[in-house]
Formats: sequence, structure tokens, C-alpha cells
Amino acid sequence: MVVLRTEQGLYSSPSRQITKPLIDLAGGNLIHEDIVGLYKSSQTFTRQSQSWWIKKVVEPLPVAEGIIHPFVLLRSHSPVPHMYQSRMGFCKAFCLHPNSMRLFETGEQISPPESLIVGLSTAGLSPVALAWITESALRWAQANEGGR
Repeated sequence: MVVLRTEQGLYSSPSRQITKPLIDLAGGNLIHEDIVGLYKSSQTFTRQSQSWWIKKVVEPLPVAEGIIHPFVLLRSHSPVPHMYQSRMGFCKAFCLHPNSMRLFETGEQISPPESLIVGLSTAGLSPVALAWITESALRWAQANEGGR
């Protein structure tokens, strides 16, 4: 799973355990930092490729306080393409680790993961929508005592 999720760009950076075999295959012509740079460029490209629809998420959605996490609502709402409405699909589209998203969506982590903010910003989500995600998640967590 670690190799698969690394290949999907779901970690912030590949570990040295992952890059070592690649360096060995390249005959030592690469170093860890080269691979990390390529990895981050790939993440940026993947995130920016979602700009065709994420920029359409402009208006914050009304939230029924305490019923559903606002980010789950956002993720399941148009204009989000159907293939990205699942947590894993969304994580793959924006190079996010699914565990950090699970913690956020269940209220175990109150603020959005930094990777989520970076991913959505890189793709072109408006600052208004980003602020809505942060503020509404905090209100939701407070109404649900941390989501538990």
C-alpha cells in the first residue's frame, strides 16, 4: 500500500526507502532530492489538472449544522465529478493521504489538513471557498464535540 500510495502522489514526499531502489536502478545518477522534486512537480500537475471543475466551486454550500461534515457535503455536491465524490477518488485527484482526510471528515482533526489546502489552492479553488471549508468544519466540530 505504501508503494501504491506513493505512486499515486498521496504522501507529501516519498521516503528514502522508496527512492533508494529508484536511485539504484538509475545507476546512482539520481539523488533522493531529485526524485522528491520530480514527485512534487507531479503532484502539482495532478492538482492543477483538476482546475477545469474545482474553479466552479465558488459559492459555499448551506450546512445543516451537526448532520454531515461540510467537506463531505462539498465533496458530494455538483460540480464535483462523480468519480471524485468518494474519499479515495478525491484524495487521488488532489494527491491527499486518505487517512488525514478521514480524520478531518470524522472530526478527529478539526482543521483541514495542510495538504488539502495546498491541493485545492494549487488547483484554483477560490479563497472564499477555502475559508468556508475551514470555518464550517470548525463550527461542525464544535457542534459535534469534535465529531465524536
